[in-house]
Amino acid sequence: MGGVVDMDHFGALLATLVSLSVLVVLTIRGYPIYSRSVRPKSHVRLGLFLAGLGIAGGAFFGPLPDLGHQYFFVHQAEHLVARLLGPMLIALSQPGGWLAAGLSRRWRSQINRVLCSQVVRAVRSPVPATFLLIASLYIWQLPGAYSSAQARETLEFVAHFGMVAAGISYFSAVFGPGSVVGGWPYGARLITAFVVIVSNILLGALITLKEVSLYSGAPMSFSAGTRFGLSDETTGGYIIWVPSSMLMIVTVLLIMNGWNKFEEVRWQRRHERRDSNSAVLEFPETAYELKLKTAGPNRRMGRTLAIGSLSMFAIVLATAITVLQLY
Repeated sequence: MGGVVDMDHFGALLATLVSLSVLVVLTIRGYPIYSRSVRPKSHVRLGLFLAGLGIAGGAFFGPLPDLGHQYFFVHQAEHLVARLLGPMLIALSQPGGWLAAGLSRRWRSQINRVLCSQVVRAVRSPVPATFLLIASLYIWQLPGAYSSAQARETLEFVAHFGMVAAGISYFSAVFGPGSVVGGWPYGARLITAFVVIVSNILLGALITLKEVSLYSGAPMSFSAGTRFGLSDETTGGYIIWVPSSMLMIVTVLLIMNGWNKFEEVRWQRRHERRDSNSAVLEFPETAYELKLKTAGPNRRMGRTLAIGSLSMFAIVLATAITVLQLY
């Protein structure tokens, strides 16, 4: 049994190091090429990318995985950095250009063919991408799946790798340029962010407010000598509930900021289409025309924000009542 665990650990560590090494090599090769020919160097973007890699990599090696096998709340911190924080920083850096520049023409063609396939495009549409991001957390919070992942490091690697992949897929679409053909509408980006927030609140509140231990039969106390306990699980639920939701609130703010910039660019370019009838309708010139143009979208935005806020409040309240009734 010990040999199996050792092989699992070695395989997971090797796969993590190979993945990170490939991305670093592609950055070293492609970043100078991309900066010279396409976009000037940005130390901020490069820093975000490297920080995202380091943070996401912390879920695979370092002190977090070792402590995650002892404490439930540390394992939830692993999930936080693997599923949300690391992918979020990577997506904000928009590294696709320089990573592609670091590849050979043959590999670029093959990867582009895969990314443009109907299956990948379907998976990266708003509903499936959001579902996968949520499912990548929920599945591994089932007590049976959680225990299995704790017992086999290969399975734990698969879980964390799936979280990183789902996070990058989601955030790269959410923070992607609005002018890209097939990109998500900004309204859809906001709605999916609220859905993720609600899912974090629902699961986090359930684990935080319960009065029984779901993941072990450990004593209902928290100390360095206990593997798990109710206080340990309560802290883990709090991490799922509050820090994860705060990151998604930051995502909402970034989406709205990107939406505003996108509309500013469209407005500045309106004269490029001044001979088009559609441009006349799309860019109002008077206050009355502007009111007619924005009345509908503003109402829809207000309803979206109101429904999102009410949904989060209702879910927390319903979860608290359910937990108190059940336990």
